[in-house]
Amino acid sequence: MRDFTLLATTLLSVSGKVNILNGSGKPSDVVISVAGLNTNPDEEGNYTISGLSPGTYDLTAALTDYTTVAPPSGIHKITLTRTSLTNCNFSLTTYAISGNVKLYGAGNVQNVVISCSDGTRTRTVNPDENGNYIFPQLPAGTYTLTASLTGFSTILPGGDGSYKIQLGPSAANKNFTLVAYYISGSVSFYQTTGDIKSVSIRCTGPGIDTTVNPDENGFYRIEPLPAGDYEITASLGGYTVVSPNGGKHILKLRSNVSDKNFVLTSFYISGKVSLVNSPNTPDNVTITLTGPVGTINTSPDEKGNYKFSILPAGNYTLSANLTNHSVVSPSSGTYNITIPQNATDKNFVLAAYSISGTVRVNDVSGPAGTIIYCQGPSGTSQFTVGPDGKFQFYPLPAGNYRLWAEKLGFKTVYPAEEIYDFKLGSLATKNFVLQKM
Repeated sequence: MRDFTLLATTLLSVSGKVNILNGSGKPSDVVISVAGLNTNPDEEGNYTISGLSPGTYDLTAALTDYTTVAPPSGIHKITLTRTSLTNCNFSLTTYAISGNVKLYGAGNVQNVVISCSDGTRTRTVNPDENGNYIFPQLPAGTYTLTASLTGFSTILPGGDGSYKIQLGPSAANKNFTLVAYYISGSVSFYQTTGDIKSVSIRCTGPGIDTTVNPDENGFYRIEPLPAGDYEITASLGGYTVVSPNGGKHILKLRSNVSDKNFVLTSFYISGKVSLVNSPNTPDNVTITLTGPVGTINTSPDEKGNYKFSILPAGNYTLSANLTNHSVVSPSSGTYNITIPQNATDKNFVLAAYSISGTVRVNDVSGPAGTIIYCQGPSGTSQFTVGPDGKFQFYPLPAGNYRLWAEKLGFKTVYPAEEIYDFKLGSLATKNFVLQKM
């Protein structure tokens, strides 16, 4: 016969008090944990956890942004046997990082962003109007502290501009000095005029790509700018920067920089148009300019004078055109022009030609009604001859032409080939003789 003996297990408890040494935390928000059981102290910090079996346990206290400083290890190692434990007390504290921010340059210290990171969480604050800042409630740990403001560089602390802090105790006097620089100068025109306030000054650098315009006196200033490498350019449609050489300033900004000046100029192309043997006037001619500005057209005045102005440097092609006319000067028909310098006396001579003659018919009917056909660069046209037998095609451009005569019931006996094929480059006379078929 077996003997069964039941042994009762005594359930025990652990108790103590939680002290909040500083900060805004409340004892009743602390979480006391042991053996998978949790509780919160009362408002006075007293706590009790019951229902624990005998054994060895880790007893902890936790509160967000606080560190347990008593016991020093942050944990009570407890062993429960036959009696409950009392006076398992905890002390929790929180730490702060504080300092001051100074600005040198045009800026508002209250816009500075102070960042505090422990590698997993980043907190930010802004200084007050006097530059003072504080992170008031931080647990112990390792933190990286930085300050930033657009257009400013951190010169204190040195190096990469950050503090590496092992927090516990609190860290004070973590001060920052930020500085911003400016670049200034003036813009002027050389041998030309223009709207100085329309010039665009572009500044590119570390995290910076900004554009400003000069005032009515040509003065410009770009700020705030952090230290770094910069490129400054100026531009205005139709104008070329002639100073500085290369059209831009390249600089290392480590202090305020002035006298980064720009000189802009524009160029022009001008000339005169003359017409030879033309029924038109010069103002009917179209002058075409092709280059960096695209393609633009103008017409001369009644005296033939023309001008393209406010042109940037570059390579240009210049041509002239008038229906049924040919450019006889320049011989190539166009000018190829390279600016930077004004181009004058780019003159054009355009000529109009004619083909004329007489038709003789060996018959009493005479030449009236004969049709003269003229085929050339502008297409095919015709002229019906009257009783006097005369005809004329005018104005005509230079080029290759074919000329023939037709009259019902008649054939051409002169020229023998019946057709004139020729190249027109001056006034031409071509006669026809027809006889009855």
